Amino acid sequence: MGRDAKRWLQDHPEELCAAVLFAYFAARLIYLALSLHPAVPPDELTHYGRSVAFSRTFLVPDDSRGTHALGLLTHRPYLYYWAMGRLVPLSFLPLSAHPVPDTVFLRLANALLGMLCAVYAYRWIRLVSSDRLVRIFFLLLFTNTLMLTGISAAIHYDNGANLLAAMSIFYLFAWLERGTPNALAAWLLCSLAGLLVKFALLPLVALSGLLLLLRDWRALRRFPTALRAWLWPPRLAPAALAVAISLAGGLALSLYGGNWLHFGSLEPPADAVVGLESALENRIFARDWIVQSFRAGELEYADALAMTERIERPGDRSDAKALLAAARTPDEALLGPLSYAAAWGRQVGASALGYLGHLRMLKSDLALLPWLAMLALAGGAFVVQQFRRAAELPAMRGAALLVVGYVMVLLWLVHYPIYRASHHPELAVQGRYLFPVWVPLCGLVAFYLLHYFPRPLRVALAFAAGAYLLWGDLPFFVSNLEPRWLAQR
Repeated sequence: MGRDAKRWLQDHPEELCAAVLFAYFAARLIYLALSLHPAVPPDELTHYGRSVAFSRTFLVPDDSRGTHALGLLTHRPYLYYWAMGRLVPLSFLPLSAHPVPDTVFLRLANALLGMLCAVYAYRWIRLVSSDRLVRIFFLLLFTNTLMLTGISAAIHYDNGANLLAAMSIFYLFAWLERGTPNALAAWLLCSLAGLLVKFALLPLVALSGLLLLLRDWRALRRFPTALRAWLWPPRLAPAALAVAISLAGGLALSLYGGNWLHFGSLEPPADAVVGLESALENRIFARDWIVQSFRAGELEYADALAMTERIERPGDRSDAKALLAAARTPDEALLGPLSYAAAWGRQVGASALGYLGHLRMLKSDLALLPWLAMLALAGGAFVVQQFRRAAELPAMRGAALLVVGYVMVLLWLVHYPIYRASHHPELAVQGRYLFPVWVPLCGLVAFYLLHYFPRPLRVALAFAAGAYLLWGDLPFFVSNLEPRWLAQR
């Protein structure tokens, strides 16, 4: 190694650490993409089937007898499937001396989305924090979340949603911290595109808009003047962004506005679009319909139990039977709000730091204790710092608004009503549903865990927590791996 190279490494330790973490993340994504059985990642075969259906037409394919088992293709966010559909015909390209299955090709494309998500996460922390130790620890924390690693190596629309969420958060803070006009436009574009990937990003878009109003509401009076200055005289970047925003906005309005006008809902149920018999060909719709019909008194328990046999996949059939059993629990036996919140937090943590697909590898309570300790220390430091003035607090307060607001929506407006209706505390509760705000959440933990503590203590904390996080990803996964998880080559 030359003297110049050694000097560069000495002068740029953060860049070296970041490069190592990115390379390690990429290696793990490739390993999982090549190794896991297609039946392991959550709903991967369904997402692959939808991608293939989109590959057969340039626009959105019609719902037909051949696609009913996949759920609705129309009247649903479609951008991810449209993009994957453009890649399906390219899967014949040789990536090695041996043929590569279509699923592996699309997994590698999703791994690229996961890498880009990590890149934007790192760009965000560099924007809001000048502390190098915080930034490296943040990247280690973000890229060593097992479920995020696992979903990034699978065919899943969450990868498109997570990337666009990370991009929208980065560009929003770039506008708030630096006032770059193109950043505000990019935030709007990523937000609109995100709504074309996953409906669940709507709360993040609303919270981002609220943060924009709270931090910069005075700028609204200057917006018309600023808009004219941004668009005139014409320049390539503003013009391209304006066209892209108009297209994305028109598509989002057509999708959600059309659904509201025709069905009275932003996301209509499948039976309202294709009829009940066709909708029942989809395993998830069939499961939910059987359980809801039993709870409504439209089916006797024995009849509902018999109907579960029409669900082909054994795992989904078992889930339907478990939900029917839970539905018989009397209302008096249900958890109260605080007890449910505690159970919800444990399930979210265990499945975000573990792996939850059609097979599960969840973290035990003991394995979650270090994470809880980090959250407690960071939360305590956050509360203390709210009574002090610090240059970087506005950005962190904004991050806290996004995280707390999103968690409250998910917990109290989505999951708790589902629990009250189903009586099943784990139904629809998965750690990956927090990944749209994983960037600011990891930023808050890294910043408040390390930034304000004395240097010897924060270095010790970083090493101890970093070792725990590194163990909790690939080493934990491999040490608990069973042969049924692996694809047979």
